[in-house]
Order: sequence, then structure tokens, then C-alpha cells
Amino acid sequence: MHQPLRESGQAAVRLLADALDHAQSPANASVPTHLVIRDSWGLHGPDGTPLPPPRHSASE
Repeated sequence: MHQPLRESGQAAVRLLADALDHAQSPANASVPTHLVIRDSWGLHGPDGTPLPPPRHSASE
């Protein structure tokens, strides 16, 4: 899973600054993430050959 660290840090700083200013802010923040399938994902068949990564539909 790719998690954008810079955006996460920026969101955390905004929430902290809002809390210190006693401003109304959301209880949580979200940043976009996406699945990254790498060759080392680890699933192998019974004979030891690597299996292809799972296919995901566009709706996921």
C-alpha cells in the first residue's frame, strides 16, 4: 500500500494547529492511498512458481 507520507504529515500539522487555535476541525483526516503490487508480494503455487497478482476491478 502506498501511503503518501508528506500529505499525511501535512494533514497532521493542520489538525494540530487547528487544535491549538481551538478551531473547529474534523476529528480525523484522510489522504489518498493506492495498492502497489510488487514482484515480491510472496504468493507461490504448490510447485514454488510465483502466482500472478490478484486482479482488481475498476470499482475498488
